[in-house]
Amino acid sequence: MAGVPAFEPGSATPITVGINTNRPPDPITVLPPRSRDRLEKLRLHVVDLHSLIPQFEDRLAAGRRKSDAAARLKHLTDHPQDSGFNLKPGDPRVIAAEEELEAATEAHRVIDKRYQQRSTAHQAQRRPLRH
Repeated sequence: MAGVPAFEPGSATPITVGINTNRPPDPITVLPPRSRDRLEKLRLHVVDLHSLIPQFEDRLAAGRRKSDAAARLKHLTDHPQDSGFNLKPGDPRVIAAEEELEAATEAHRVIDKRYQQRSTAHQAQRRPLRH
């Protein structure tokens, strides 16, 4: 093509984007001793609050236990055409499955409530550190 300069490797102008890769210094290094102690205590408090939040695996296990208990109860009470046993509500196996489902539901509710409360407390204390 006439009029178009040929591309030569290494001749292109590098593209630069205004991204600063240098992290600012930790503010704790420039604070007076009393403020430094308070910031360090706040950071430790935030770490402690985070450690109290129920782990994802525990919440997942509680949810699975609840859904498994619901599936067992459904299997016991479903009609045979739906691969169930068609057991009546007064059957001891149905009563045991209902109690298991209630216990699993309560355990799931408790761990979910604990997660919500502790996560909210952690975020509230962590927010000032991010800003």
